[in-house]
Amino acid sequence: MTTQLRILLAAAVVGTSIPGAAAADPVTITSGLISVPGSISASSPLQLEGTDGMLPFSFAGFISASSTYGARSCTPCLPTATSLSLAINTNGLDLTGTVTYGDDHYFVGNLAETFGNVLLEIGGLAVLPPAPTFANQLTTIMAPFQISRAFFTPPSQGGPFGPGNALIGSGIAAISLFAEVPGSGAPVWSLRSADYRFGEQAPIPEPSSVVLVAAGVVGLAVQRRKTRRLNPQMSKS
Repeated sequence: MTTQLRILLAAAVVGTSIPGAAAADPVTITSGLISVPGSISASSPLQLEGTDGMLPFSFAGFISASSTYGARSCTPCLPTATSLSLAINTNGLDLTGTVTYGDDHYFVGNLAETFGNVLLEIGGLAVLPPAPTFANQLTTIMAPFQISRAFFTPPSQGGPFGPGNALIGSGIAAISLFAEVPGSGAPVWSLRSADYRFGEQAPIPEPSSVVLVAAGVVGLAVQRRKTRRLNPQMSKS
C-alpha cells in the first residue's frame, strides 16, 4: 500500500458527509474486541457489535500494522516512561472488513466505489507499573479507553444503501507487558499484547467508609442483643 493511496483515501473518508446521520442516534458499541499483538509488523483483528437504538450494527475486520498504535511505542518502553498511550488511529486502506448495519452489508477498505469506508480513532492512557527487576518478568495493567472519533460510510455504488453513522463507545484495555533487557542496560517493560474490550467497565471498589459503617451497625445490633439477654427489663421497654 503506497503512501499516496493512503492519503487519497483518508482525504475521501474525512471529506465524506454522512447523509441522514444527524437524524439518527449514533451507533453505540456495546461489545467487541480489538486484539493488538506486540509485533509492530502484525495486523490487529477486531470485532465490534452495537446498535443505534433501532438498527443493529457489526463490523469485523483487521487494522493494518501501518496504522497508529500508541501502545506499540512501548517496544520497549523508555526507561523514564511512566504512562502508555492507548491511542489507535486508522481509516481507509488500513481498516478492512465487512460492515452490517440493519439490512445493509458491504465491504470496506478499498478505493473501489463498491466499497465503503470506516474511520476509527481511540484514546486513553495507562499508568505503567514500577520498573521490572529481572528479565522476562510479566505483568498486566488495566485502563479505560474511549472512541474519540469514528464513523462509517456506505459504498457510492452497488446499493441502494442507507446512510452511514457515527460510532461511540468505551471499554477497558488489558495491556500485557514483559521485561526485556536492551543491550547491557537494566530491565524495561515491553508490550506483549493489548486487548481492547468494549462495553466493559472497571470494577468500583467499595469505599472503606461504607465498610466501617456497616461493621459498626452490625456490632451495635449484636451488643444490643447481648445487653437484652443480660437485662430482661430492657426487652420490655
